[in-house]
Formats: sequence, structure tokens, C-alpha cells
Amino acid sequence: MGACIADQRTRAIRDSASKVPILNLIFTLFSCDPDMQNNISDDDGVTLPGWSLMAVCSHWHNIALSCTALWRKIQLSAYPSNNGTEEGNNLARLAAPLKWCLDHAGETEPLEISFRADMRELDTPVPEPEFMGILFAQSARWGRLTLNIHFNDLERFPSFAALKNCAMVSLKSLEFYVHHDPNIKVDVFCNAPQLTELTLRTLPTVEMLPWGQIKTLKLCIEFAEDYDIFGALIFCPSLESLSYVFSYYYKLGTSEMPRQSSETIHSLSVLIERGHYVPETLSLLMDAARFPALQEMSINYQGSELHIDIPWPRHKVTSFLLQSGCSLTTLEIENVVISNDDLVALLVRTPELRRFNFYETEIKKDSKAPTSKHQHITMSFITCLHAYGDIEDGDPDAFTNPLVPKLEHLSLRLFIDVPGVVAITVKLKVLGRTLKEELHLVCGTEY
Repeated sequence: MGACIADQRTRAIRDSASKVPILNLIFTLFSCDPDMQNNISDDDGVTLPGWSLMAVCSHWHNIALSCTALWRKIQLSAYPSNNGTEEGNNLARLAAPLKWCLDHAGETEPLEISFRADMRELDTPVPEPEFMGILFAQSARWGRLTLNIHFNDLERFPSFAALKNCAMVSLKSLEFYVHHDPNIKVDVFCNAPQLTELTLRTLPTVEMLPWGQIKTLKLCIEFAEDYDIFGALIFCPSLESLSYVFSYYYKLGTSEMPRQSSETIHSLSVLIERGHYVPETLSLLMDAARFPALQEMSINYQGSELHIDIPWPRHKVTSFLLQSGCSLTTLEIENVVISNDDLVALLVRTPELRRFNFYETEIKKDSKAPTSKHQHITMSFITCLHAYGDIEDGDPDAFTNPLVPKLEHLSLRLFIDVPGVVAITVKLKVLGRTLKEELHLVCGTEY
């Protein structure tokens, strides 16, 4: 019993340690595109810092060998060309460090694999690289897999074709950026009984994936031609969590977005990289989306502050909540410029809200960003959280009904127009109840 508890503690420590960025850089095996190798890798395009550091001293050597879970992350890129044999030699050099990592990652540790490959520039077919056979032979140990590949290239390799007969019993998360001929039927991931998390950058054919068991779906939309990716929802009858990531370059090529609806989704995340089309993107998504079971929602504008002057689509968001008929319990809004009135109008539609996070964007004094035409929220908004009045009066400072009667957690980052820049910590009382967590406010004159 004691040994079992000790093993659980050790695993917990290692799992936490594996999330430390510097340790990821030390223990991850990298190979890269030759165009990038001068920046992140050795002359041969292959690097494993932990392998080299083991020679520093016997103490470090023993510690590194004992942390088997830290050797399980592998990032491989295969970009051979017809220009000489250097790139081919780089692929050959991958076999030895890959074998070493697999041997020292432990026999049962699930592997985290990232594999990118593009062999379209080759004039003639090439023999299967040794590392590819080694990697695909470990498919039963894949826990997280990121693929950016051309199936038209890989399907001719024997080890890849053999995946159809392998059970990926450990695979839980798959990130898919696949270029392929739709006439080629690839079903290599259908025998993955634990696969529940899926990230898509392109829409694969239905035969490729066990759609019915997907619980978490992330859609990364980069260009207008990626329009088909919105159709992924209809294949996921058991979906619980949905994320949209819209690229800075994205602009919808039509006047409306395909209907996005699900009876099972309870968590929605929308991340929009700042660009000229942000207002249209969020508005179109709110028009298209209907999620009656939704409980958690996050909206984040991410990117350059040069596009800070973006109006909040108040009526679109309100309409989405009303037509979905959902009851939000968690709401997070980040890097959005929104007025007191608009934020109160949103919160008045969330009477079941228990957790609210709002992180306002900071604009530095030397910023070249335009002055916002839209009012930032102010301290008067905070009084609304525990005040009474009538929203129909248009006065956010006078409510007769509680705005957020069930709120338990509040986290705000506000840049309020007060002299100087100070950080203050206060406790708010919402309808006579002290919040469970302290509220942190950042005040300043930067905007």
C-alpha cells in the first residue's frame, strides 16, 4: 500500500515537472525544417539537450535516467528534398536518438508525438526512413499526437499502411492538420478506444476518425477556404467542449456562417486573433450558434493592440444567449473593450452565474494604438454587482433586482482612470455575501 502511494506521488511530481517549459526544452527530442535548424537545433537538424547534459556529472546522469516520464516528448519534422543528400542524412540521424528516447521513456509511459512531413518536392519515391518505422511501431503508446502531413505521401510507406491493423489503445488527444486526396480512404485512427480530444485545422473524411466518442473539439480556422471545417459538429453527437480559434488572416467569404448547433455542448471557447475582421467574425458566430446546454463560455480577442478599437456585438451576444436558452455558470472575457452598459446587459442575462473573470487590455503610454471610441468599464460597474435597480431604466447604477445573485468567484483586471499606477486588493460583497476569493484590481491611466 505504501509503495503504491509513493508511486502515485512520484507520478504526480513528474507530471507537474513535465509542464515546466525549460524541462520540455531539455528533455524533448527535436528535429526540424532545415530552414530553421540554425535557430533551434544542431548542425544536423537534430537536438536532444538532455542527452548531452547527462555527461556533465554522474548525479545529473542518475536523475535524468530516473525521470522516465520526461523523455516521452518527441517532435519530428521530415522535409527531404532533391538538393543533394544532406536532408536525407538528417532523416537517417533521427533513428538513434529516437530509439534512445523510446527506450528510456519507460515501457508504459504514453508518448507525446508531434510529426510533420512533406515529401511533395521529391521527384522520385524514396525508401522509408528508419525512424518512421520505429515511430509507427510505437503507435500503441501514443498518448497525444500532432500530425501535419500529406497522406498522399505517407500512404505508400509500409509502416504507415500497417497502422490500419494496430490498436492505438493509449491515444487520448489528436491534433490533425492533414492534406490528402479525399478519394484515399484512411481509417488508421478508428481503432483508438480512448480518443476523446480532437483538434482540427482541416476537415478529414468521415472514415478517418471515431467521431462518436469525441468529447472535446477544437477548430482552428485560418482562411476562408477552410469553410468546410464548420461541418465537423454534425459528426460529434457526444461533444461536451467546443473551441474556435480564428486566425488573424481569417475572413469569412460569405455573409453567414453555417449553423453551429449541439444539444450536448456545455463549454464554449472563442479565441479571435486581432485583425480587421474581428467584429464580423464574432457576430457571425453568435448568429450561427445554438447551444442550449451551455454552462461555460470564454471569449478572448488576442493579438496586436493596434486593433484595440473593436466594438462589442452586444445585441448579437444577447440574442445568442436568449435563442440558445442556456444558463451560464462561468463566463470569461479577455482583451475586450466593453462599456459598463454592455457588460451589465450581458450579465443580466446570466442569473445563474457563479464564476466571472474579466481581463481588460492594457495599452501602454507609448502605444500607437488609436484612442478607443468605446468606453472602458469603470468602478461604477463594480457597484452594479451588488446594487439594485431596473435595467430597463438604462441606468446601470440603479437596480431593483440582483444582477448576479449566485456569484461566488470574481476576478477583474481593470485599467481605471485614477492618478498613477497602483495595484489594490479588495473584497467585494455581492448581495450581502463575501466572495470566496479576493478581487484583484489593477488601476492605471494607460488607456
